[in-house]
Amino acid sequence: MTTVGIITMHTPLNYGSYLQTYATYMFLKENGYSPTIINYKYPTNYHKQLAQNNNAPEIRHSFIYNKISGLCRRLLKVNSDELRKKMQSFYLQNLTFTKEYNSAEELKKDPPLFDIYLSGSDQIWNPLYIGKDTTYMLSWVPEGRKKIAFSSSFALTELPSEYFYLYKESLEKYQSISIRECSNIPQHLLGHNVPVTIDPTLLFPKNKWKQLVKSTPIVKGKYVLCYLLGYKFNPNPYALKLAKHIANKIGAKVVAIGGEPINVLKGIKVIPNCGPEEFLNLFYYSEFVITSSFHGTIFALNFEKPLLSIVSDTSTKDNRQISFLNRLGLKEQCVIKNTPFDNISMPVIKKEAIDKLDSLREMSVTYFLNALSL
Repeated sequence: MTTVGIITMHTPLNYGSYLQTYATYMFLKENGYSPTIINYKYPTNYHKQLAQNNNAPEIRHSFIYNKISGLCRRLLKVNSDELRKKMQSFYLQNLTFTKEYNSAEELKKDPPLFDIYLSGSDQIWNPLYIGKDTTYMLSWVPEGRKKIAFSSSFALTELPSEYFYLYKESLEKYQSISIRECSNIPQHLLGHNVPVTIDPTLLFPKNKWKQLVKSTPIVKGKYVLCYLLGYKFNPNPYALKLAKHIANKIGAKVVAIGGEPINVLKGIKVIPNCGPEEFLNLFYYSEFVITSSFHGTIFALNFEKPLLSIVSDTSTKDNRQISFLNRLGLKEQCVIKNTPFDNISMPVIKKEAIDKLDSLREMSVTYFLNALSL
């Protein structure tokens, strides 16, 4: 059986990282390959410094706010250790890993050996996160080994010039590359365009993901689901106000996956410490989704949920949500933060968008299998 070593950002404690890693692995396994996750521990100290320089500034609250928030955290039993335990359990039940590699030097010194090396998806080529670490570009792989990439992401519209030659040298050694977002970066680096394929989580249609969803919903009744991330920009308080606005329109309550515990005092049901299966459950049974997350957008669309995907109201080069919604003809479901509610149309599930997603899925599966068999 052909062995495939997958390198991707599998360790950050977020649902997108875990579920796209799972989907890539399971797709390979179900198509007759023997996959293994290359256990490169991201972030290293180098990556952490990059993140500090590029993430949104930390929001500082008053002493009283922090006290009340701490009380809400205790009442909700918010526990990052419990969350990490659930996430790791999900991995260990489903995936196979190499030994741990804590630096690029360790990988170069003792690389794991596979028939095929795969750069997986997520923002593994985003210079804001990897800088000059070309580990995710397989620069450590022994000469002569097959290298491919599936739905890898730069997550930017332009590549800063200081990375041009470094990235070019690494990516020229691939036998096949596809990227996740429409971008001119490969054209500039390689002299030609490359296929744009879907996120690995979309390789599986909703009925496949449903196998991980229990028949009983975690939250009973109609609800608007909020899945809001704040590392790029802070979508609140706008996003929560929008969620309440939508909830009032459709006669539903507001449920949030994680987020600020103090939101319970705003009439929002906060669900802390969700494992991957619980995350999927909350999306699957929701009536409507509001998210600032790329993977939140992806799962809402895959489960055919009405969606509003919030993006920053300030200048940003992150094109992930916009790029994907445009490909499905759903650009109106991308909402710039602070857009007046009266200017937002209630989204509907469009058959044309579902058909387009099915078509993109078929194309992406064909590309992936062909790249593996070259």
